[in-house]
Amino acid sequence: MKVLIPAILFSMAMPRGKIYTKEYFNMGQLKAEGWLNDNTKTDYWFFYYENGEKKEEGFYTVNQRNKYWKFYKVDGTKQMEGRFKSDLAYGWWVFYVNDKVEKKVEYCEGKKNGYSLYYTNGDISKVEKYKDDIKTGEWTDYATFKRDN
Repeated sequence: MKVLIPAILFSMAMPRGKIYTKEYFNMGQLKAEGWLNDNTKTDYWFFYYENGEKKEEGFYTVNQRNKYWKFYKVDGTKQMEGRFKSDLAYGWWVFYVNDKVEKKVEYCEGKKNGYSLYYTNGDISKVEKYKDDIKTGEWTDYATFKRDN
């Protein structure tokens, strides 16, 4: 019985498995909250600014961003949203200014690969094409873009 008591106390002091955790700024405001599995970030996480507004939220898999993420400005308005795969942006990302779509950008392995669509008053005003973060084409109106593609 004496051997079991230290083992039980040790297992209580060193949590293992999946637990929900919260991190705080020095002044006590919530900084982050989410799931840890054996001390690695997993599943859904929230991060906050010191003013309490949400900063970002999304999924982790073994300490790497994965799946869909949303980012916010310090005033709480949307900044951008998109997907990660193994901590690198991929697929279409949407960027906002004053809660309106400013542009949509296509990524692969963290680099611009594909099209970037720029918007003015809700309409496409310019299109750029990228390969490995290098611009390979540009169209200043949607009609010309459609004609060329």
